Amino acid sequence: MKKQTFYGGIIYVIIAFISLILVMRFDLRLEPLLCGAVGAFGAIGIRKIYKYIYWSKPENQGKYEKMKRQEKIEFNDERKIMLRYKSAYIVNFIMNLSFRAAVIIFSVCSLLEIGSSLTSVLMAVFSVLIIFQIVLGEVVYNFIERKC
Repeated sequence: MKKQTFYGGIIYVIIAFISLILVMRFDLRLEPLLCGAVGAFGAIGIRKIYKYIYWSKPENQGKYEKMKRQEKIEFNDERKIMLRYKSAYIVNFIMNLSFRAAVIIFSVCSLLEIGSSLTSVLMAVFSVLIIFQIVLGEVVYNFIERKC
């Protein structure tokens, strides 16, 4: 395991800690965003540090080498590459339609003057769409892999 993973984890934890200090020390309008940064950067940093410590142990070196070899084989497999491209195309097409539908829906809402807190609704909807895109990518890839 590379030391870069460990140092990256430390940097993420430091960013989370700084965000936590800003949230607790000052009364800012960006407090919800900083709370999210604490959770996101903290979780990513702790996970990176844990992975580095776990894979650096002498008893896990063999498993780590085996996992890296298998990853390299799978990453360069032509069938897997074709499936990744095909699933990416399908997800991109579906997400393109989803974002177009969202734009139409928000346009109609603004014309009808529905909801004064439209920005929070927009943020929630686009956040859900991003999560949907990630999950859909995995589902489509697995479906195509079973089919081919």
